[in-house]
Amino acid sequence: MKNYFDVLRTCPLFHGISEQDLGAMLSCLGARAFRCKKGETLTARGKPQDFAD
Repeated sequence: MKNYFDVLRTCPLFHGISEQDLGAMLSCLGARAFRCKKGETLTARGKPQDFAD
C-alpha cells in the first residue's frame, strides 16, 4: 500500500498523518488495492444496493 501513500495524503481524511500511522491505519482497516474495469460498479459486501435509475 506504500505505493499509494502520496495519493492518499492529498485526501483531507489523511491530512497530517505520518507515514507510519497511515500504514498502521490501512492495515487495521484491512485496506487492499485491486483493479477494476472502467465503468464497473463497486459495492461493499453485505450492504444493500439500490440501482434505481
